[in-house]
Amino acid sequence: MCKLTAIAGITKSKNENLWKFAKTILPYMILEDHDAVGYAAFRDTLYGERWLNASTALEQRPGRSVGKLSTSKRIQEDSRYSSFGTPQMNHTGALILHSRFATCGGELFNAHPFVSQSGKTALVHNGVVSPRGLEFITSQCDSEGILNEYVRADVSNNPKEIQKVYNKLKGAFACAVLTEDANGKKYLDLFRNDTYPTLFTTYVDELATNVFSTIPDMIENAVQDLGWSMDMMHSVKDNSYLRLDAVTGLIVEEFEVKKEVTRHRVNRNKGKK
Repeated sequence: MCKLTAIAGITKSKNENLWKFAKTILPYMILEDHDAVGYAAFRDTLYGERWLNASTALEQRPGRSVGKLSTSKRIQEDSRYSSFGTPQMNHTGALILHSRFATCGGELFNAHPFVSQSGKTALVHNGVVSPRGLEFITSQCDSEGILNEYVRADVSNNPKEIQKVYNKLKGAFACAVLTEDANGKKYLDLFRNDTYPTLFTTYVDELATNVFSTIPDMIENAVQDLGWSMDMMHSVKDNSYLRLDAVTGLIVEEFEVKKEVTRHRVNRNKGKK
């Protein structure tokens, strides 16, 4: 099953450390999930890239950009991000990183992240959900269906509407979303149901913020490799939604999402004459 890592609240002084961490955790992410790698991030606007060759991800240039280009079946090369991971790069405040184990076609258009038609929302997903009743515009991947439900429910502007997304999804999901609301506020949304995969989080001192991941050992290994320090690991609650300010990393919304209960009307007169 795929893996994800999500971080928000990176200050300009920690920008270089963000990319050091991303490059250090990536080899652990692709040990078994090496069909594709992708990320989305916020600077002033949302941007990101994808690679089918996981061994070159975050290293070789140019990448294949996402964002508005992802609404086309053709993912174009874009050299604007050629300074990836260097101190000269403009400040990046939030990041979602994904490694893929393909459960449908291995083409680039099925790789994460998936990006909305507006180019203001990007989603990565671990797990498998039923495609029945979901909308697909640019891919054959169930994860794009989750993004389109998130956009249709307007969760960016109305977090409580995540309930509609939960009601539509059948299967396993843990998702990380970078999004921007109508007022230009940027957020990292995290939500999962009560099946595998679980989300874990810990505060990493050298990033001065929390890191979220579906595999806790990946964070621990990366921190150890870098010689950094971290707090105790915690798991994110089942059936929960968490919204962080992408700029500060602070939690602005946190609540339980109810599982949909289907009730069948019983005809008590059936069989009677």
